[in-house]
Amino acid sequence: MLNFRFRQFPLRMHKYAMNAAITSELFNNSRQFWSIHDQLYSLNTKVQPHNLKIVLSHMNMDYNHISNAQRDGAIKRVEKDIHVGKLFGVDSTPSLFLCYPNGDVYRIYSLGQLDDIIR
Repeated sequence: MLNFRFRQFPLRMHKYAMNAAITSELFNNSRQFWSIHDQLYSLNTKVQPHNLKIVLSHMNMDYNHISNAQRDGAIKRVEKDIHVGKLFGVDSTPSLFLCYPNGDVYRIYSLGQLDDIIR
């Protein structure tokens, strides 16, 4: 069985990447994470705060009704993902890791490498 986990790793070179990561985490519990994720990625380099609010309003979500506790929780989740990513040597996105139940972890750089590992 294969289980995918998405982790946030906003790169510093992208001015608004942290805001986009936090925004997507805010709505993770509403089961709309992937919808928001896709919308944010479609903005590409136009992920300014104004555009984030437009995306959310098109999805009938209101950023202004988010509590400070929800914002703090989203920020902590993103910061934890960044910390773990750094521990594993993440320096670019997307990054893919294959983790076995026995604790073995492989960073995947190509589909060919993934094929070699799982065979």
